[in-house]
Order: sequence, then C-alpha cells, then structure tokens
Amino acid sequence: MPAAPAHERLLLALAALAVLLTRLPWIGTGYGSDPDGYRVVIAARQIVRTGQYQASRLPGYPVYEYLTTLTAWSPPWVSNALTALSSVAAFVFFALIARAFGVRRYALLALAFAMTPVIYISSCCTIDYMPALAAQLAATYAVLRGRPVLAGMLLGIAVGCRITAGALALPLCLWMLLNGESRSALRQCLAFGVTLLAVCVLCFMPVWHRYGTDFFAFYDNGWYPPLDVVFGRALPLVWGVLGVAALAALLCALPFYYEYSRRALALARTRHALWLAAGAVVLYLIAYLRLPDEAGYLVPAVPFVLLGIALLTPPWAAGTLAAALLLSSWVG
Repeated sequence: MPAAPAHERLLLALAALAVLLTRLPWIGTGYGSDPDGYRVVIAARQIVRTGQYQASRLPGYPVYEYLTTLTAWSPPWVSNALTALSSVAAFVFFALIARAFGVRRYALLALAFAMTPVIYISSCCTIDYMPALAAQLAATYAVLRGRPVLAGMLLGIAVGCRITAGALALPLCLWMLLNGESRSALRQCLAFGVTLLAVCVLCFMPVWHRYGTDFFAFYDNGWYPPLDVVFGRALPLVWGVLGVAALAALLCALPFYYEYSRRALALARTRHALWLAAGAVVLYLIAYLRLPDEAGYLVPAVPFVLLGIALLTPPWAAGTLAAALLLSSWVG
C-alpha cells in the first residue's frame, strides 16, 4: 500500500484534532455514567495505596487498571482525557484500515465512526472500551501491513484492557489464511498466536497471583432483559435514532446499488475483508446477546459494521450514512 500523500496526512491530522476537540467539553463532568468507571478508579487507588493488584471487577482489566493508577488521585478530567486520546488513536487506525481497503471517503467514514453515539460517549469517561478498541484496530492495521508479531503484541494489550478483545484473533487469523500462501500464512498465524498468548499471560500475571484460578469469572445477570430493551441497547443506544434510520434506509435502498455490491464481491480482497468484518461483528454480537447489559459491549463491532458497509455500497450511500452518524449524537 503506497504511503498517503502529504495533503492526505495533513487532512487526517486535522480530523484527529477535531475528534479530540469534540471530546473536551465533556471530560470534566465526573468519571462517567457507568459505575464501572468508579470501580476502576477505586481499584487504581487501592493498587497505589497497597502496592498490590486489585481488580475493579473480574476477570480483571489489568492493563487499564494499572494505566489508571497514573491518574488515580488526579481530577476526573485527567483519566477521561486519556480515554479521549485513545479514541483519537482508534479514529486514526480505523481511517488507515479503511484507506488500506480502498474506501474512497475513508476520512469521512472515520469521522462518522468517531461520532457514532456509543463511541462518542465511551470516549469521554473513565472506562476501558476505547483503549481496548484502539489497540484492537492497531492490531488489525498491523496484520494488514504483514506484521503478525506486532499485531499479537497489540491485541494482547487490548486483551489486558478488556478480555473480550481476544475474540478478534479469529477474524485476523482468517484474514491471514485467506491472503497468503498456505505455509507463509500458517507461520504468520503461529507468530501472531504465540505472541498474543505470551502478552496475555504477562498482562494477567498480577490477576492470577491475586485471585488464582478464580479470576476467570464475570458478573452474570440472572435476569435477561425484555427484547425491546435488548434491541434498544443494540440499536438506538449504539447508533442513535438518526443512525438507525439511516441504516434502515440503506437496507431499503439495496435494489439501487445491488449491481455495485455484486461487482465489489467479485474482487477477492473485498470478499476477504468482508469475512474479516463479518467475523468480528458476529462474534461481538453473540457476546452481547449472551449478556446484553450495556450498549458498550458492541463498541468493537462498530468499526467493522461501517467497514463492511463502505465496501459493499457506492460512495453516495456510505456518505449518506456517514453524514447521518455525524449528527446522530445530537439529533434525536
């Protein structure tokens, strides 16, 4: 993939600055509306006070919990600012991924990703969604650049932030197998897998030392919410009312761009990219439906949904969706 021209790099840098500025008005209003943010801060303060690891909740989020120790006694805006910066990193890596796949208006699509309601809200509070997603997207870009060891390290860090980030390993391995000669692809998968496992073990060593085998547990709500709540968290709380309307309109307009989609699917690289995107979306959707307590559980699926749409639809359709998502956090 050729390097981006200077004017594109400048445009991406200005867009990244704009993304950061949209977060700043909200980072000083406490640690956020999710009680888990306060649990992280309490755990971080306990780690600083005692020198021993303390999980905010099991199975542990050690990388993010230790990162929060750096700001444990600072005002909330400091730890929120770290989250905002990680959202900027996620924006940049998503833009690079979209560019690598030939998405024409990749900067606009990346801005729409950054302003999607669940991403925007998660970017302004002390919570692990965005640091994990930034590392996941960085790992994805490393795989696209043929750097499996670096990808394994980055995804391992993402798992240390949020253990469910590891689900992305399967789609990434599938991409490597589909796009390389069999022996070379297997070596890449092995290097990626071994590095990922080693980094995960290192990240979770403090959790293992503190809790033993009991660390691999999670809060399981015995009450499954009604379907309207499940759909509400998966649709309006993720995409916003305007975003859901735009997605529905895009689906209804399928007959108008069916031929475009058919031609796109004729390209092997596009098909393989769609396997990658679909694999990530399906895995995180299954995880969400298993325990649909928060819309944030679908954060890792958002960039891959947008990538799949951008690859399958003409620029006017993807651009219309992007415009709707840019407004979706404010309208409705």
